[in-house]
Amino acid sequence: MLNNAYAPSVGCRAQHIRHPSKPFGSSSCNSIKAMTATQLVEPALSPHQGQQEQDKRRLVVVTTRHHKVLHLIRHGEGFHNVAGRKDRNNYKSWEYQDAHLTDYGWQQAKAVQDHIRATGIKVEVVITSPLTRALETAVGCFGNLSKPLNGTQPLMLELTAKAGVRSAHPAVSADGCPPIICYELCREHLGVHPCDRRHPISSKAALFPGIDVSHIEQDHDHLWQEDHRETREEIQERGRKFMEQVMARPDTHIAVVSHSSFLHFLLSNYGSNASTTVQGDLHRWFENCELRSIVVVDEQSSSKRHDPLHFPGYSVPVKEGPEV
Repeated sequence: MLNNAYAPSVGCRAQHIRHPSKPFGSSSCNSIKAMTATQLVEPALSPHQGQQEQDKRRLVVVTTRHHKVLHLIRHGEGFHNVAGRKDRNNYKSWEYQDAHLTDYGWQQAKAVQDHIRATGIKVEVVITSPLTRALETAVGCFGNLSKPLNGTQPLMLELTAKAGVRSAHPAVSADGCPPIICYELCREHLGVHPCDRRHPISSKAALFPGIDVSHIEQDHDHLWQEDHRETREEIQERGRKFMEQVMARPDTHIAVVSHSSFLHFLLSNYGSNASTTVQGDLHRWFENCELRSIVVVDEQSSSKRHDPLHFPGYSVPVKEGPEV
């Protein structure tokens, strides 16, 4: 069960599809460290020898049960994104409360699904924000888009078009997709912008019957405030609490579907002592439907969960070890 929560940069550009109107153009949390999947080292300066400085790489080494691989995905293009590019004041318009994906946003999500399949990315569970654009992105990235329902459990019911508000989309089957779970803590920057205020969770449960919303404690949005926007410190703390929830899960390979501001401030908690390359990978702003994979290591973990990769070997009566 979730604890109650309280309460930008540059990014890499997706190359799969092009938007018709847009060219392509801190402190750590306890013992948890976050790194991009291809950057498993954290450089640190060695002692000086004379006038010469040498860089010595500090490796983080743990057994596999004390790490997780997180595939962080920002939602696809929403109607509020389109309106906000025209005039940032549109983010304060109630017309875009809990915005849906545009047609292009759905195409972006499908491109992510194609990428996941092509690269063989393993996902045991999907954690998603309860905002509509994140739920739809999770469906587009992980739902069975090719199979008609034909009596199978629907992940999402059919959407009918509403000009400027919602795109039409057929129902999507849950057949063969990983479990998808809503967590309140990974939603977007809280307050002031109606696009970040969610509709009642009961309405989401009806529209997305294949998504588990049982972790959302209150039907109505009790976190969003019209007159207060989360401070940097508040959203960073929410990010740390979310990471604690993720690290407590039994899964190792987890996809997280969330939002640009939340993901940015979540990752700003980590990597302050890393190289500029690693910091750049972690801290740059997320593009719509960008998928960025990180490795999270907890050096102080007390987890006793089973490690399926471990083989215990065979005990022998003869004493062995460095003391022999």
